[in-house]
Amino acid sequence: MLHARVRTLVSSAVIITACSGSSATEPLVIPSVLTGKWGGPSVGLDATASPATAHFDFCAEGTIPTPILLTPDGRFDVAGTYVRNIGPSIQSKSARYVGLWRATSLTMTVFLSDPIGPNNSDVVGPFDLELGKDGPPIRPCPVVY
Repeated sequence: MLHARVRTLVSSAVIITACSGSSATEPLVIPSVLTGKWGGPSVGLDATASPATAHFDFCAEGTIPTPILLTPDGRFDVAGTYVRNIGPSIQSKSARYVGLWRATSLTMTVFLSDPIGPNNSDVVGPFDLELGKDGPPIRPCPVVY
């Protein structure tokens, strides 16, 4: 009889303990503006409330003069500029910075108004960046090939 009571009490304690913790994670709160230092192997992004700057490992840089506003699902699409510091002339073009925020990581692609990206492409990326990481080291540019 005592053994049955102990077993019942232990079973009840296990059930209460298992049910008391929430198995669901807290909902992710998406900020309205992207901020912070983000980095990956090929690009670094320093985002403040306004402006944001990007530097790429292939002698290019970008500026986003307005805040990077995030949608409720963490996406962004903002206008900026992209400068390719390579070759005999330095070209600056308008660009769109498009991406997805995921708390500590970010995916970003740059869509250029003209094909001045690597290999004469009008799309640069996609790039995976992590919050708090440095981008590639900034090297001297322009580089003449």
